[in-house]
Amino acid sequence: LSVEVSCCITALAYHPDQPALIVGGGFNGEVFVWKLSNADEPLIGHSKVTENSHREAVVSIQWLYDIREKSYHQFATCSSDGRVLIWDLKFMNSEHPCAGYHLKPEESSDGRTKAGTIMGGTTMAFSRLDPMTFVVGTEMGGVYRCLWKMPPAPRMNPDKQIPILTLTSPIKSAFDGHAGPVHTLDCSPFQRNLFISCSSDGGLHLYDMLQSKPILVLEPSSTYLYSAGWSRSRPLVLGAGGGDGNVYIYDLDEGHSKPALTLECNNVKSPVYALSFNHKMGELVATGDGTSTVKVWQLNSFLSSMRPRETDTLKRYTSVDTDEGSFSDILSAAR
Repeated sequence: LSVEVSCCITALAYHPDQPALIVGGGFNGEVFVWKLSNADEPLIGHSKVTENSHREAVVSIQWLYDIREKSYHQFATCSSDGRVLIWDLKFMNSEHPCAGYHLKPEESSDGRTKAGTIMGGTTMAFSRLDPMTFVVGTEMGGVYRCLWKMPPAPRMNPDKQIPILTLTSPIKSAFDGHAGPVHTLDCSPFQRNLFISCSSDGGLHLYDMLQSKPILVLEPSSTYLYSAGWSRSRPLVLGAGGGDGNVYIYDLDEGHSKPALTLECNNVKSPVYALSFNHKMGELVATGDGTSTVKVWQLNSFLSSMRPRETDTLKRYTSVDTDEGSFSDILSAAR
């Protein structure tokens, strides 16, 4: 099946439960929804370019879990225009988002931007364990904790007969971020307050939502880091894709001084732009690099089978004081 679009696609996301559903974001800010099982006409939703839509490239798409309905029928899009928009599959034929935010801090809490300045988004991540909280990364290296709550219902523009969104800032606090653009964020699937980030500064940071400083900083190589992900089967295993064509897999249960495994995705040092651990088959991890190659790797049981008390060890990380805590002490106590 081949689908033609009017612009370059810059972001894609499969529906978590319905693999035939795909959302795509375009370089010009357009949003598309395809249902691949409709072979004759797979396009079932397409946004219009209006004052409510994105004005620049869509950089990240995340499906949102509805706790009450226990389903995914909404998704969020983040753009370099500084907007985060919420869309609902039930109303995609309306061609407009149902809610929206702009990344504009009310006060300069991290010294990176002035209060009231709209920041260009580069990535975002929602946690299924805490669906109302999400984190965003920016072009300036900032990392921010945000709160998602449904804004007031849109008003209608009487002249154009389109809704007028009230954009508010979702930012609640700032973390000590990176020295370069943030490329990927991923929330822990096992602990609601933990998430990781990676950046062009070469750092892979582990954060606690309740602390501004990262509780662990990993630097697997001297190159940029473009992608990162948390294992869906091992709470203490995570990975990062580098600009040198390698993927670095860490097992924090064994330490964090060096990766437990390095995967050479290509031999021409082309960056690994995408990294994803399989949600159902924990031993599988997929990578995509600058040679236009997608590979699926199979990890050994050592890196994919959960260990006794591993979740408890992960929970101890949230109690680390970033000024005094030591991961080595935590791991030694766990063993």
